Amino acid sequence: MSLSQLYLYAIVVLLVYATLWFILALLLKRNDIADVAWGLGFIVMVIVGLVFCGLNPTALALSALVI
Repeated sequence: MSLSQLYLYAIVVLLVYATLWFILALLLKRNDIADVAWGLGFIVMVIVGLVFCGLNPTALALSALVI
């Protein structure tokens, strides 16, 4: 998989993730939910990277630093 494909998948996943949290915040009328979503977004990006790039030692080490 090329780096541009990985970026494209990551952007799509992050856009869907953020949109769902935004809709939830609107429905509950609680904007503080965005703080929770922001932090979990980093973990979602790590998971996307691991799923699409595979489990190699470098990816695992960098993922451990983020999580």
